[in-house]
Amino acid sequence: MDQVLSFSEDSLITEDLMSVALGLARISSIQNLGEGIILGDYESASKSYLEMLQENVSVKNICTNLLDFFFELINNIDNVEKTSLSSEASGYVAKATIDEFFWINRNRNRSSIK
Repeated sequence: MDQVLSFSEDSLITEDLMSVALGLARISSIQNLGEGIILGDYESASKSYLEMLQENVSVKNICTNLLDFFFELINNIDNVEKTSLSSEASGYVAKATIDEFFWINRNRNRSSIK
């Protein structure tokens, strides 16, 4: 906690402050990366990925958080409106097959990210 507070001027802890201090990905950055992948918007996905790298977020943390993003999506595949996806991404997910998302989940369970 002291490490995070040392980055704060007014003792107010925000998501941005927490991510910078601990080298974690912001939820919004993972959301943008995940939606970019879903929609095939490689420019947006690349921008989000590079921003996280510039914020000193490790590739392992990015991958783990991104896989968690897709896992949550798979768990709510029948209730996409419960997720934080944009309406455009929700529309795409509604048309996608479960096989596409199952593949992501299957790979999430492998211990390839160390």
